Amino acid sequence: MSRIRAPRRGGAVRRCFGDLRSTPAAPQPLLPQVSHPVVGAGVADHGDLRAEPRARPIRTLLPLTTVVHGGQEAATAEARRLIRVHTPMKGTDPATRRPLGAW
Repeated sequence: MSRIRAPRRGGAVRRCFGDLRSTPAAPQPLLPQVSHPVVGAGVADHGDLRAEPRARPIRTLLPLTTVVHGGQEAATAEARRLIRVHTPMKGTDPATRRPLGAW
């Protein structure tokens, strides 16, 4: 696994998500992410977005906050946790029918 690095002070991630006042806007980037056909298929196969639409943004926001504000150790632990959660997720590209993995 490549080295995991916490966002740099003054870097783009910190500028976008470093101010807690931006928290209400954080779910907005999820819409384009989920509208990508491959990502959307993965969410449909492995997620509960339709049944619990409010839970998905929270499950994204909490790790994002941990990585941005938690420091190097927290960022590394959270990245490893996310890799473990996503590794078993397998599927098929809806356009090409090729097998896919979330990680």
